[in-house]
Amino acid sequence: MACRGRAGQDELFRFVFASGEYRWDRTRRAPGRGAYLHASCLDDARARRALPRALRAAGSRPGQLEAALAEARDWALGGVPA
Repeated sequence: MACRGRAGQDELFRFVFASGEYRWDRTRRAPGRGAYLHASCLDDARARRALPRALRAAGSRPGQLEAALAEARDWALGGVPA
């Protein structure tokens, strides 16, 4: 989404906006509108505000979006999944 590059689903992070909440969808099966990102594109997507636009949720809970992005970023950098 941020770089418009193509990759398999196993190489991408899926984020959803459902029931008024942003979430990182580890299972890739959560209901709601989803957007896929490479791990290397997480910061670019945040800076460009691409996720709220892609998920059609502009202006909704920016702190929650930051938390979902931080969780995915930590996991991508070798952190322990929550």
